[in-house]
Amino acid sequence: MENDTVMGCLAVLAIAFLIGLLFLIPAIHLSSVGTGSHSGYVTAIDYYGLFFPNYMVYFKTDNSSSQEDQYCVSRDNKELADKLKGVNVTKQRVTLFYHGVRAIGYGLCEYDQIDKFEIDR
Repeated sequence: MENDTVMGCLAVLAIAFLIGLLFLIPAIHLSSVGTGSHSGYVTAIDYYGLFFPNYMVYFKTDNSSSQEDQYCVSRDNKELADKLKGVNVTKQRVTLFYHGVRAIGYGLCEYDQIDKFEIDR
């Protein structure tokens, strides 16, 4: 009977561990940790995510290019996202300044995070 209790506890611990992994795996975001800049055009901005949404910024170096890069703006920086929406509407060429995010946690950007931008002259 004592052996059954130990086996039952081990089974409960194993199940709890597996459930914990299901919650931990989506929380891990690994990307580059460097900083940089990218000049081009904002093609779209989406507010995405179920529980901790962020802004996804789609960006092309040239409007005629099929290559489209993705960047992120934190949900805490709505003002920056709104300004980027404005340059998307006016089709202005901008330079994005970004940094990579390497961390563990829900709601973090999955792509390089935009810090600021400048309108190209």
